[in-house]
Amino acid sequence: PVEEEKPPVEEKKPIEEYKIDIPKVNGKNGYYTQKPKIMICHVSEAGVTKYCLKQGDKKLEEKTLKEKGEKVLIGEKKFLEGKNVLHIWMEDEEGKKLEKYETRREFLVDTKAPEIQMSVPNGFDAWYQGQVFLAATGEDTGSGVAKISCREGERNLGSINRSQAEFVISQPSTQGKGIDVAIVAEDKAGNRSERIKTLFIDRTPPEIKTTGIKNYMITGKSVNFTYEIKEDNKLQEFYAQTLWENVNGKKKQLPSTGWKDNSTGKVFKQTLKNDGIYHMKVLAKDVSGHVSEERFQVIIDKTNPVIRYVETLNGQQLKKFKWDYPVNQMIRDFTTYVYEMRVDGKLYHMGEVIDSEGRHRMTVKASDAAGNKAQMTADFVVDHTAPEIIFRNIEGGEAYEEERTFKVELAGREDMFRQIQINGESQKIDSQKKVYEYTLHTCKDYEVTVKARDRAGNEAVKSI
Repeated sequence: PVEEEKPPVEEKKPIEEYKIDIPKVNGKNGYYTQKPKIMICHVSEAGVTKYCLKQGDKKLEEKTLKEKGEKVLIGEKKFLEGKNVLHIWMEDEEGKKLEKYETRREFLVDTKAPEIQMSVPNGFDAWYQGQVFLAATGEDTGSGVAKISCREGERNLGSINRSQAEFVISQPSTQGKGIDVAIVAEDKAGNRSERIKTLFIDRTPPEIKTTGIKNYMITGKSVNFTYEIKEDNKLQEFYAQTLWENVNGKKKQLPSTGWKDNSTGKVFKQTLKNDGIYHMKVLAKDVSGHVSEERFQVIIDKTNPVIRYVETLNGQQLKKFKWDYPVNQMIRDFTTYVYEMRVDGKLYHMGEVIDSEGRHRMTVKASDAAGNKAQMTADFVVDHTAPEIIFRNIEGGEAYEEERTFKVELAGREDMFRQIQINGESQKIDSQKKVYEYTLHTCKDYEVTVKARDRAGNEAVKSI
């Protein structure tokens, strides 16, 4: 028998795995910060290559590649923010899935940088004293905020690995210009965003400089003074006040206008001329609320001290000398003063008694706190000897047969008659004369009584 020839069995073509081109992750923590482009190529003559791109339950793209060499590009637009899952597999001619050629890849996509919120207690237009707390928040709907950093001017203040942070800003402003503060937020994918705000910080109060005056100064001249206010940034308020109290206690507010600008701030000049007490105040306040204030008291006293009562002593004759006027009545001055009393060149203590007879000189000197000086001098005589009464050309107890003219004399230059009586009858006398003359005519007994006193008040009585 002859064997029949069997038809040749057609061999199945082998299935080759597809090729896929996936770009490297360009972000951090497995994230793409730029959406990827995926190239899939079907290289097998047999079978098909299929893929499906999904996000959750949502299909973004699916396709089947049948022809050898067929390629497909899954472009950027197909990927959504977040987690994208690409499923690739192959099937044979019968539609059976070939597990060994199955691939699942996750693509984490975050292309958006975080949004930044910044806040300070009183807003960014306000001025702050010394420092301010800046609160910063990063908001990110993708991978989430990884850290927040802060830069103050050119100085880095550090980073915090969370989505909220607070930084202390203390760099001072100058010339009214704010400090730029930058907040940088970075998400887990590596996207960065930066937001810059300007803050105004004033760390020092205005400086008040005065020339020409000192607190509690006392002077005997007019005063020319200057206030100068220096401020690194901006002044909000400034003024000067001068309250004048004259020597009689009457008060008056003096005008304080005439402020002028200079290179560093403000300057004010004023002249004080009249005697009295000046209560002065200057204040400066900057826009951050710092306040500087200076107060002064200035006394102008151009008048010499007034020494009282001494002139009434000059030329007096006294039984004894004792000076006990209260000092505050004897010496008058608008300011404080020092004084000195001397009698005959020696220091005299108030209330001391001087009874040595003769001429004396008292000198009182006073010098006030402003340097004004005064001096008074008085000459006086101490005399505690009674006047001497002298009868001439007559003797007591004598009898005369003819009319008799007699004289009464006073020995001292400063003595004076107070009364002359002859037989009880007062005679007319001239107090300026030192000699009294009288003639006895009638035959009878006579009694002559003479009273005298000197300028010191000493008295004498003599009868014959």
